[in-house]
Amino acid sequence: MYYQPSVEVIQEFKVANNSFSSEFGKQRGNCAQRAHEARRNQFHGSGWWFGQRSGLDANDFFSNSAGLARPTHKHDQYGGLLSGPIKKEKTFFLFDLERLQDRTPQQISGTVPTLAERGGDFSQTMYADENGNPVPNLIYDPLSGAPGARTPFAGNIIPQERFSQIGKGVAALYPQPNQTGDPDLGTNNFRQNIVGDVSGYQLDAKVDHQISDSHAWRFATAT
Repeated sequence: MYYQPSVEVIQEFKVANNSFSSEFGKQRGNCAQRAHEARRNQFHGSGWWFGQRSGLDANDFFSNSAGLARPTHKHDQYGGLLSGPIKKEKTFFLFDLERLQDRTPQQISGTVPTLAERGGDFSQTMYADENGNPVPNLIYDPLSGAPGARTPFAGNIIPQERFSQIGKGVAALYPQPNQTGDPDLGTNNFRQNIVGDVSGYQLDAKVDHQISDSHAWRFATAT
């Protein structure tokens, strides 16, 4: 189960990393305990906003090395909390609502067809053999003979008249290379910053009722 409460709701946070008591069962590694805000006999309210903008960010190392501009970054996390008594000394409530909107940049790296490969020229296309040495990645003519006995295209270049219109359409969907890539294999010749968009709401609600000095009833929910 994954649960990340709003910062304003937490009264106490404790991490135990060994010698757990029996109440935590078969936990391994660290065990995190969080306590929500305590019961109050007075009404209490608060609001918060955490924000970040790309104008205050520095460009990261990998974008700088790839010659990419600083990506757009926008983070807004805001909400409010209200707590207090339903009946003083007996029944108490807590409610908070939070909104998250986050557009975080992520850099992707990959290998895309070169301009020569888009034109059918695979004479410079290499792959690494079992020893890591670059060897030509031969393109075999599917019409040259039976499977296993086919021969590569001359010069490892596919003639224009053998191009598939569907294949040309698929190749056109790939972005153009914007990096030199590996000097031997030409791989990882593309880098780009994309923005991941995450948004949503979160709420916490809790009602405590003190039955007696030694017994209490609690209802809590989080969404």
